[in-house]
Amino acid sequence: IGWLPFVLTVARLPGEGDLTFFGAGIVTSGAWPLNAIALVAGSLGVVLAALALFALGEVALLAGLRLVIGEGASVRVGRAALRVLGVELVAAVPLALAFTALVVALVAVAPAEFRSPDIGGALGERILGPVLPLIVIVLGALLLGQSFGAVAARRILLGRQTLRSAIGGGMRDLRRDLGGITPVALTTLVVTAVYAVAVLLLLRVLWAPIAAQLSGGPGIGAEAALLLVGFVAIWLCLVLGGGAVHAWASVWWTLELADAAPWPVGPVSSSQESRPA
Repeated sequence: IGWLPFVLTVARLPGEGDLTFFGAGIVTSGAWPLNAIALVAGSLGVVLAALALFALGEVALLAGLRLVIGEGASVRVGRAALRVLGVELVAAVPLALAFTALVVALVAVAPAEFRSPDIGGALGERILGPVLPLIVIVLGALLLGQSFGAVAARRILLGRQTLRSAIGGGMRDLRRDLGGITPVALTTLVVTAVYAVAVLLLLRVLWAPIAAQLSGGPGIGAEAALLLVGFVAIWLCLVLGGGAVHAWASVWWTLELADAAPWPVGPVSSSQESRPA
């Protein structure tokens, strides 16, 4: 998500009128409902590609960690990445269901609050108040999915298990040691969120003088160009810092789960490695 603070800082976010015009344009288009289906399919494709890159990164990171801790590095990256991707898709199901319920509730609540007169209280509080339990459920589903994905992925990468075995074993691990897994999931999630918010605030502070110069007249002056280059360089460094935070979280998960692993960690026979997913 390293691109997200950059976009939220630089891009002009659409307002209520923009979203209304966009939605009306989709519905009134002659391509309806194919355009909506294509939009949803494209969004799902982007999410799937992001999960695939995440799985590939996890496999590469943990393969390097196996070298460090002396467990060997004979990991078939392609097959392992596909299995980890399957785990991530399963882990995303609770969050997807909870988030869908939250969106449906917001769609039911928000229009009436927008059209209602000022009856006191901030608009955001009146919208979020009724759906606060669903927000808590979304956060719980996020923690659950993160915990399950971490355990099941390491069953694949450390225990050399198949996708089916890793999913079943991951569910059993959650039931058996949920109290020990939850603190790791909560800590890594909070640290990542705090870092992302800090990056967003820092980028907004750095972007303010650049935006002022860009809006002051046509073209980009030498000073604004230098500030812009420095801004991009700092953002790239912050993305690398976010990668370091993610690597720390992944290594912590690995060491915690490897110490208490109920499955054999290390090389397996060639017949076990060749079992299909």
